[in-house]
Amino acid sequence: MKWITRQNIRVNRTATCWLIRRFIDPDAEFLFLPAEEIAETQVAQSATGFDAPGATYPHTNAQGLCSFWRTTRF
Repeated sequence: MKWITRQNIRVNRTATCWLIRRFIDPDAEFLFLPAEEIAETQVAQSATGFDAPGATYPHTNAQGLCSFWRTTRF
């Protein structure tokens, strides 16, 4: 499965990639793009976006909580 997040990866997104590969998708392929391209690209490539505006899992959800961690429940 393809996963997309913002380019210029930092510690939190590095950890998220590790967790995805370790617990969710051992064959995960990651794409790192400019934030403004993530929403469109995730649709075009049937990917799952995270930690970006318009992504399947934006950085925060409507309640202001980290959407990825609250939704996945490892």
